[in-house]
Amino acid sequence: MKDLNNEMDKYVGAWLYDDGNVEFEIEFQKLEHVQFYDNIYTDLLVGEYRYKDGVELINTLPQMSNLEGFYHHIAGLRIVSFYRNCDDCSAATRRFLLHIRDPERTYINAVIILEYIENTNPQELKVFVQSDGMIIQPYENAPYEMRVPFGEYTLIKQ
Repeated sequence: MKDLNNEMDKYVGAWLYDDGNVEFEIEFQKLEHVQFYDNIYTDLLVGEYRYKDGVELINTLPQMSNLEGFYHHIAGLRIVSFYRNCDDCSAATRRFLLHIRDPERTYINAVIILEYIENTNPQELKVFVQSDGMIIQPYENAPYEMRVPFGEYTLIKQ
C-alpha cells in the first residue's frame, strides 16, 4: 500500500488549535515502507499530540522522534469519504481516518478523522475526535472518555 499521489504529504508538520484557553497541538509525519504484516508494507501517517485546557493534560509530542510505525499515539492509513452526517460533505473529499490513543486510558478506542481544507491561508485542518466503539472500563468508575474531548477542532498549520 503506497501513497502514490502523496496525499499524506499535506498533513505532515505541526498543527495547532487555540481558542485562548484550550490548545490542541498535533504533529504528523509520513512513514514510508512500514512493515504491516509478514511481506506487506505500507506508507503510514503517524502523529503525537499535546492537549491543554488551562493546564496541560496530555503531551506525547516528545515521542515524535521515535518513529516506530503503528506504535505512535496517532497512526493510520485509511482514506474515507463519508464518516458522519453533514450537509457540506462531498463524496469527492478524501479524509484520513486514524486511531488515537490516550496513554493513560488505553482501554478507550477512539479515532481521529482529518479533513484538509483546500485553498486556505493559513492552511487549515478539520479534526474530528470520536469514539470507535464500545469501551470496557477496567475498573469501577474508570473514565470513559479520553482526556482530549470528543468533538470537532479546526487546526492551523504552524
